[in-house]
Amino acid sequence: MSKFWIILFVVPCLVLSQSRKKKPIIEEIKFSIEPNVRVMKAIGDNAMNKALSPFVGFGIGGTLDFYKGFGLTAEYNYLTANLDKDNQGGLFGYMSAATMHNFEFSGVYKHNIGEDVDLEALAGASIYRITSKFIDKGGNFNEGNAGFHIGGKILYTLDREGVQQVLCGTKLNYYTASIRNQNPKIEEFYSKAWFLNISLAYRINF
Repeated sequence: MSKFWIILFVVPCLVLSQSRKKKPIIEEIKFSIEPNVRVMKAIGDNAMNKALSPFVGFGIGGTLDFYKGFGLTAEYNYLTANLDKDNQGGLFGYMSAATMHNFEFSGVYKHNIGEDVDLEALAGASIYRITSKFIDKGGNFNEGNAGFHIGGKILYTLDREGVQQVLCGTKLNYYTASIRNQNPKIEEFYSKAWFLNISLAYRINF
């Protein structure tokens, strides 16, 4: 009988000691914010590349790391681009500078490759809205839709605590717009584009 009580006492103690060794899930969750500056340049044979200069702007994003390097990110970017002078009045009409509002949601995986260096891979959905004003006839130009992106970042840690990081990122963004034309080639030229997206950012980890 005494052996039974000893076992009854020892087993819970062992279970509790093991559970304390395991890191609670809540301690694995980390949050970070990162203001950024970026350039988005359309590539290929499309209206965005032919008629607009590269988009330049800034944004802010947040990342939630929750399990063994996996996480989720959300980001907003505000960018502007000028019309190419050679094409002004041709592809889009006489317009003022174009503005892009860009929202992105990504899944992310972070991998440590050195004492102070990490790599991040990400992929997700993008929402674009491009606006401008017609100079010659008045009114607003407004188009945009959804797309996707894939890319990566390299991060360098600035302090021992791992609170501050600087990073450089690059992505490929696919853009689509709701433009219809009887000629499929013309429709594709105006409604689809690939962007090369390069960013620099400062990250604060909490």
